[in-house]
Amino acid sequence: ISRPLWPFSPLWVYIHTIGVYIYSFLEGLLKYFFNIRQTLIEMPDVYMITLIGRILAGIFGAMTIPVVYLIGKRLYNERIGMLSAGIMAVFYLHVAESHFAYVDVPQTLFLAVSFYYMVKVSSGGGKVDSLLSGAFLAFSIATKISAGPGVVPLFIAHYIREKGIKGLISSKY
Repeated sequence: ISRPLWPFSPLWVYIHTIGVYIYSFLEGLLKYFFNIRQTLIEMPDVYMITLIGRILAGIFGAMTIPVVYLIGKRLYNERIGMLSAGIMAVFYLHVAESHFAYVDVPQTLFLAVSFYYMVKVSSGGGKVDSLLSGAFLAFSIATKISAGPGVVPLFIAHYIREKGIKGLISSKY
């Protein structure tokens, strides 16, 4: 019995999450640019899995910081945005999980981007903001199902926009 080609075979029994596709893409980039011959399809290598996971977690963790800045700046002002980003940059749990290959780090990034667009939607944003907030929320849920309750603020943001409610989030409205 031959083993199906992981992870692209429909016979592969594990759940296909967005991480599998991101991992496979990054593995291909490393193989192409650094001439790494051994891949997971040919022969599993724990060190390659660890390296790719840590690279991805570090990139996603670092990308979360400017998103937190944008949320703070949009909701309040630039000073609060800088303070929020600074706290996020030194927050122990975020830094520790960015060091290890946990799925909570990309989930946090996708949720933060989704929340940023939700804030834009609540202040009168258009269809593009609605689409982006939903798309990033979907990426977050695809990363880890515990992001599912994120649909509640998505509906609330649209409700605020449709009803024209002002002043709930900040005095800028």
